[in-house]
Amino acid sequence: MDPARVMSVEDSRLARTFQKFGVVVERAEGAHLWGADGRRYLDFMAGYGVAILGHGRREVAEAIKAQLDRYAICHGSLYSPARAEFLEELFSVLPGHMSTAYMANSGAEAVEAALKVAVKATGRSLLMAAKGSYHGKTLGALSLTWGEKYRRPFSQLLPRVHFVGYGDVKSLEDAPFEEAAALFLEPVQGEGGVVLPSGEFMREAERRCRSSGCVLVIDEIQAGLGRTGRMWAHEHWGVRPDVMTIGKGIGGGVPMGVTVMSSELSDALKLGEQTSTFGGNPLASAAGAAVLRVIREERLWENAGRMGSRFLRGLERISSSRRLAESSRGLGLMDALDLRISVAEAIPALISSGLIPAYSGIRTLRFLPPLVVGDAEVDEALSIIDKTLDEVERKKRPIIGEKN
Repeated sequence: MDPARVMSVEDSRLARTFQKFGVVVERAEGAHLWGADGRRYLDFMAGYGVAILGHGRREVAEAIKAQLDRYAICHGSLYSPARAEFLEELFSVLPGHMSTAYMANSGAEAVEAALKVAVKATGRSLLMAAKGSYHGKTLGALSLTWGEKYRRPFSQLLPRVHFVGYGDVKSLEDAPFEEAAALFLEPVQGEGGVVLPSGEFMREAERRCRSSGCVLVIDEIQAGLGRTGRMWAHEHWGVRPDVMTIGKGIGGGVPMGVTVMSSELSDALKLGEQTSTFGGNPLASAAGAAVLRVIREERLWENAGRMGSRFLRGLERISSSRRLAESSRGLGLMDALDLRISVAEAIPALISSGLIPAYSGIRTLRFLPPLVVGDAEVDEALSIIDKTLDEVERKKRPIIGEKN
């Protein structure tokens, strides 16, 4: 289809829920995309972390094709070798106390299942989450998401939620743990702007959950699977979740979400209480098993740690030297750069220079590249960011608080 027609059809027929940036993707490989005009882009958005192994990973493609040649769907009432293989791979890398899994089609669905597990197990209805959180946009997940712009249009439908200050130990003192079914926490906040908590906060949250019977749900949808330099991001803080939600990169580009539960909660959901037509389907299972196998065999969390350190050092240099850059932070290959201009101004310039970033809020660039990037891709991204900000600076008037 002609690129102009592609844009015209999407713009006229697709619900306008995404900001578009004018790139028609023709093909992708590794950490790169190619537009319909033949131009190459370095993809440091990676579908907001979905392309965790990069694009076109051979092992994933071959696993999907081999399964498709056998059959594409197997209802949950029947046994599937692909599903069993995925579960074996998954539990080989999960914390040892995790016992059972519910398989869904997205991270938001995984959160919904976790919510049901907690409410059913405790008999309580109050939920807790953190300010700055993002857990999805289905109604239950949306109730746990902090952003007012997401919540306000549907506020009349959302259940009661108490929000604690993320990283604020004192806010836990007044939180209603005794009344709450669950506390949902991200080990690193993604949509919130790549915000890291303290270990003290995470451990105190766990302690209060243990003493009150409140279920601790750790949302590993964006930060998990090796992205932060550990297989699971909560390992940085030394906590033991009762429930984990997994998504984004787990299917290697095939829609997939998983909720895993400790043995104490494994029987919370009874027959028929949570099912999905496509959850755990053979194609997603085959893709997920291949993804987990590659991450495990290549120890990609180690590469994420090394490349993340290199990238963050570069972002720190940029934030200390460029007038339009304010601050940077990150953990592994989950990084952010705060700007003194809006991302609406910065992103088109970066894309024009060959880099596709993610973003959070109004002034934060976010970077979630594939875990397979090397020195060359990291250095190229840093060079593009630095040169682009320099070019934008030259076109702007001096700004308040600029660096000398």
